[in-house]
Parts: sequence; C-alpha cells; structure tokens
Amino acid sequence: MAEDDPRITEVHANEPELGHLAFHVGAGESAIEHWVPTPTHVGDARWKVLRQDDNGNAFVIAAFTSRCEADAVAASFAARGHKQVCWVEQTAPG
Repeated sequence: MAEDDPRITEVHANEPELGHLAFHVGAGESAIEHWVPTPTHVGDARWKVLRQDDNGNAFVIAAFTSRCEADAVAASFAARGHKQVCWVEQTAPG
C-alpha cells in the first residue's frame, strides 16, 4: 500500500492497550499490525504494580516506565477476579 493511503494509520500504544485501541478504531485486534521496536533503554521504571496477599503483605509484581502501562497491568489482574487487591504507585525519585 502507498504511504499516503488513508486506510493506514500509525498509532503508538503499549501491548496491554491493543484491545482498547482496537475497540476505539472499530477493528478487531487481528486487523492491527503489531510492531516491536529494537529494545533500547527508555528510562527508569517509575511506576510499580503491587499486590496485597491474604496476610496483608504488599509485593511489587511489576514495574514500568509509564503510568498507562502500569494501570493496564493492574486492571488486567483485577479483571481476572483475584481476591487480592492490586494497585499502582509511583516509585520514589532516585
């Protein structure tokens, strides 16, 4: 297809947001071509996803450079119906 084809739109989104993106553009996820850039250092993980276990102990289960990605991961855990609570916190400046 030509570069100026009006049917092609380039949108940057992280992996957990592909379904959300597909919903808003009115396409199925299979219609979205997923491209992963060559890994580079993009910054320090400033957002962490935590989970509280049955005994009240909190554990970091993931860390991300963007709040958007951390929120998406926390939401995916919540959507699974776990009884443990998940939340997002910003890491202390280092």
